[in-house]
Amino acid sequence: MYRILSQRAIPVYLIIIIVLLVYFMPVTVPYRIKSTGKVMPAREYILSVGRDGQLISNLMDNRKGVSNQFNAFQFERGDEVSYTINQTITVGEEIRSGDTLAKISSYNTQRLLVSLQGDLRVMEAMLALYQSGEKKEVIEKANAELDYALADADIQDSIFARNKKLYDTQVIPDEEYELQYRETRLRHLQIAINKKQLSALKSGVKEEEIDYILSQIDKIKQDLKIVEEQVKRHILLSPITGIVQHTAPGDTLLIVHDVSGYLVFMPVRFGQKKHLSPGTPVKIHIIHTRRNLNGEFIQTSNTISFIDGQQVLMSMVLLKGSFTDVYPGMVVKCSINCGEITLKEYLKRFLISVLKS
Repeated sequence: MYRILSQRAIPVYLIIIIVLLVYFMPVTVPYRIKSTGKVMPAREYILSVGRDGQLISNLMDNRKGVSNQFNAFQFERGDEVSYTINQTITVGEEIRSGDTLAKISSYNTQRLLVSLQGDLRVMEAMLALYQSGEKKEVIEKANAELDYALADADIQDSIFARNKKLYDTQVIPDEEYELQYRETRLRHLQIAINKKQLSALKSGVKEEEIDYILSQIDKIKQDLKIVEEQVKRHILLSPITGIVQHTAPGDTLLIVHDVSGYLVFMPVRFGQKKHLSPGTPVKIHIIHTRRNLNGEFIQTSNTISFIDGQQVLMSMVLLKGSFTDVYPGMVVKCSINCGEITLKEYLKRFLISVLKS
């Protein structure tokens, strides 16, 4: 019986001895952290509609985790606004930085633009008339223009009076009433202008009046410049060169991915963070093509998430090389090379990972 126990104990002793020898041997082995990640573009431009109807354009820098360019186009209540996507753009097509993506059309903005352009023409005509000589023919023409303006204003007053009654009874919309009100005001403004022109022609124009007209022209030009800049901003240009992505029906109108660089976001266990440092080489394996790419570890977030009951941190890897068969949203296998460690340390980390899993 004792012999049998001794014979059975020999392999156990041998195993213990072998484990101890291996544990304390000065042998190093490569230590790698393996995980599954998702490919994302380095930058992406998203055009969407907000809850209140505003148009939102956002250029996201996924590497920095910040928005490099954010614009929200808010319009007045009751304004008629339309968004038109460039019909020449197709999904999967490459577009260049500066290409037209979409156009915004605002009824109020266009109406204000036309009104200011008309006011500018009137004031410039007045200035030209004031600076011209006082001739009999000019005075007679001014009288005729005043008579015409008075008759035109009477007709517009009648139209406006009828529209006001319809507006008070909610028969016509706000836009129609505002348009008629503005037209009536312009008619009476034209009468005042004609009267001043006639008076100036009869009595002569003072230098102060010329200065006043010049100041009005300058003000209208400044207002016109602001509106023209607004109209210019309503033509949305792509801030990046990239590929147009498919978007599902909903609030998102357009997505452009910058394919000049890709990132891989992957989870690593909280305890593995201390083994990672910026610049650590990473092997990326594309599953469907069985192709391997090189990458570089960038950083780990400071926000803990839970996956399969384990505390993990999202880490970022920068892809290097050509990207002919790499696509946003692709799932890849990642292996981070953390260098050589002793066999003792390797067994220690392996046992800790087994116990925590």
